[in-house]
Amino acid sequence: LQQLETLSLLRLIGDEEIVLQIMASLGDYEVDGLDATVDDITQIYQHYLTEPQAFGGNVLYQSCPRLGLPGVRLTSPRLQAYRINELVKPTHDVLDLGSNIGVISVEIARLARSVLGVEYSPSLNLVARKIAAIYRKKNINFVDSTIEAFLRSNNTRYDLVLACAITQWIDLP
Repeated sequence: LQQLETLSLLRLIGDEEIVLQIMASLGDYEVDGLDATVDDITQIYQHYLTEPQAFGGNVLYQSCPRLGLPGVRLTSPRLQAYRINELVKPTHDVLDLGSNIGVISVEIARLARSVLGVEYSPSLNLVARKIAAIYRKKNINFVDSTIEAFLRSNNTRYDLVLACAITQWIDLP
């Protein structure tokens, strides 16, 4: 994990060629029981940094500490502040509006029956799906949609609805 954090910082600092050479030399690794390859992490960065992003600029908006991915918003303190471990039950179907790269959704999927992340950016959902696959979560899906369009077209009832830091971006009555 320390190597990944160092590489993440190097990647953010900028010399991509050197960082990719170092990452290629590391091979596969396991972080807290997650099977991932350095290539998985590199793909997340390359995809994220080559697509225009509304949040975070060239830095991931959400952090994913278990994968060594730093971000503008730290995930662990947010999960604690929202009391996710207390709120989410194994019988819950959870809706995460504005799911970004899906890190909060994936953490909730550890506790819930199902999670649906709604994010308007296909680019962010691609990263979210990659992270969910690394975490081996099969009870989670991500939808490419604006929140307004999703709410107009979906009548499913959810046990818990999250809207972490998105209310300023949507136009609800």
